[in-house]
Amino acid sequence: MEEGKVFALDIGTKTVVGLVAQPEDDGTIKVLDIEVREHPERAMLGGQIHDIPKVARTISDIKTALETRLGTKLHGAAVAAAGRSLLSTCSKAELSYTFPQEVTEEILLTLQLEAVKQAQQQIKSTDQGNEYHCVGFSLLHQYLDDVAIKNLLGQIGKKIAVEIIATFLPRVVVDSLHTAINKAGLEMKYITLEPIAAINLAVPDSMRQLNIAMIDIGAGTSDIAVVDKNTIRGYGMIPMAGDQVTEALCEAFLLDFHTGEEVKRQLSSHHETVTFYDITRHQQSVARVQVLTAIQDTVTFLVRQIADKVLEINGRPPQAVLLVGGGSLTPTLPQELAKALNLPENRVAVIGDDITAPIKQLTGALASPQGVTPLAIAADALFHRSLDIMTVSVNHRPVRLFAANKLTVGDALVAAGISPSQYLGRMGPAISLEVNNEIVFVKGQPGQTGQIRVNDQDGELTTEITEGDRITFTPGTTGAAGKGTIMDVLPQDLIGKEIYVNSKRVPMLSQIKLDNHYVNSLHLPLRDGCKVEFTALTSVARVIRVLGYDPAESLRVIINGQECFNYETPVSPGDVLEILPDQAAIKKNEPPVEPANYVEIKVNEQPVRLTVADGEQAILTDIFKVIDFDTRAGHGRKLLLEVNGQPASFVTPINSGDVVRISWVEK
Repeated sequence: MEEGKVFALDIGTKTVVGLVAQPEDDGTIKVLDIEVREHPERAMLGGQIHDIPKVARTISDIKTALETRLGTKLHGAAVAAAGRSLLSTCSKAELSYTFPQEVTEEILLTLQLEAVKQAQQQIKSTDQGNEYHCVGFSLLHQYLDDVAIKNLLGQIGKKIAVEIIATFLPRVVVDSLHTAINKAGLEMKYITLEPIAAINLAVPDSMRQLNIAMIDIGAGTSDIAVVDKNTIRGYGMIPMAGDQVTEALCEAFLLDFHTGEEVKRQLSSHHETVTFYDITRHQQSVARVQVLTAIQDTVTFLVRQIADKVLEINGRPPQAVLLVGGGSLTPTLPQELAKALNLPENRVAVIGDDITAPIKQLTGALASPQGVTPLAIAADALFHRSLDIMTVSVNHRPVRLFAANKLTVGDALVAAGISPSQYLGRMGPAISLEVNNEIVFVKGQPGQTGQIRVNDQDGELTTEITEGDRITFTPGTTGAAGKGTIMDVLPQDLIGKEIYVNSKRVPMLSQIKLDNHYVNSLHLPLRDGCKVEFTALTSVARVIRVLGYDPAESLRVIINGQECFNYETPVSPGDVLEILPDQAAIKKNEPPVEPANYVEIKVNEQPVRLTVADGEQAILTDIFKVIDFDTRAGHGRKLLLEVNGQPASFVTPINSGDVVRISWVEK
């Protein structure tokens, strides 16, 4: 077929309409030809194809007739699925991490697609045996650590979640259409939804803010779509329509189904008498009003069902109702529907000749409302409002995709039944243990991200795909479980560090246990659920307790030459402490302890005399007991300690005759 033309097929329960059209420069549609065929047998029930070969033959006959008259070959077709087939559902997906993680574009897309996959499973669980094509989804809400947030991208947290609304078509509906069209020698190029197409054609954008119900009353079903405030509010379906009216006529007047259809058409002519042959081949002439009475109960029941469904979808009567489809021509139906919805009669209208005028110029086989759907299908295809149909392969298996927007590898994975979260390399499980009565986690090893190849080139979830692309997918792997040694859960700044207490080296970490047993090595492996205990000498109080002093005893504590009056004073690596009995607490009648000897030295050129107990070695820090020097007044400068011209520390031994220099210098 020439570029710019479209072959639209309206495959209904009773008839199939084929229409070839092209766009005009003024934005209108020119119908080039139309062919209408009834199914020779009831090959469709309730809008669903039940006998694919019979429907395919009817489509093939229409195709051949149009090709002959137009002198061109028809290769592709645009079709529509009934609105009742469309299913929408909301779904929420979340990812949790042991440790905070940044949300990348890839992670966010994976999460959204995972929500689509869950929505697909939700629908499948309520409709066992059917599979569904996703035809689109929208992001509703995003959450970071259970708090709603506008945009997750770039955020950092331990738990992220998204909520989406996804729309699906049953695979059996799409596949039966696809198979029937293929058997007729055609390719399904576009697919739309009947009520959406009808609204696009009959309700201009300027009217979309109104609350309007579009009802397509066909032969087997009545499909309903409600538009409000520029969006589709919802869809519904009643499993009865024009055929039930025909069956009521057949039962009342003993008619076969075909004759019942003819009688129903005569009712629309407004003749006073209706003439027909019953199954006994007797001719009957019955007053039109009598025939209308015979179908009144059926029409009333149909109207009540439609009205209830409209109210269920919309929550209130709409502002107006537009009717399409052959069943909408049933006498008294529009008036009764207006009454059931408590609307003025002029607010319920059958779409008229103004829309289907291009069709009436070519054929009288269709009444005005019957021509709306095929014309709407053609319009959606011509003006690119249909869903694109694309076939790709995923791991060598063909997958059909439907979408109005660009498609990605992630969309193809969902359509192939592959969970997108399999792409992300999983962090190995963390192990948990108890460290000094607190729960601590040791993170697992990072897993390997999955591999995506598109046409033998490296790809990602966000890689756009086109018709015929070959996608191969290898899932990501899970990393090893968390592992470590005792050293990994100890305070890193204290490992191997010491303080000096009464001239003795004391490690700042002590009494280390693993599962209640003291350990000699810090390299013992950790296990999930194990228990680690240790003591850290980080304050004067802990030093006193661990070294066996009685906290209740009156003690004198000197840190780096300065008197300490608060046991909560912190202790740092390299600090020099003296813990002595408080001399003020010694009883007055207790004879003083005479020093065994003296050490005479020079400090900053001044003579100093130190008393040293018998058997003890004087160290540099002892000098601060007898000189006036503030070791905490450096204000960012460095304390310089020298003995006999050599660098010294607080614990450098001091002997008589030594020359000591103590001063503050710039760093």
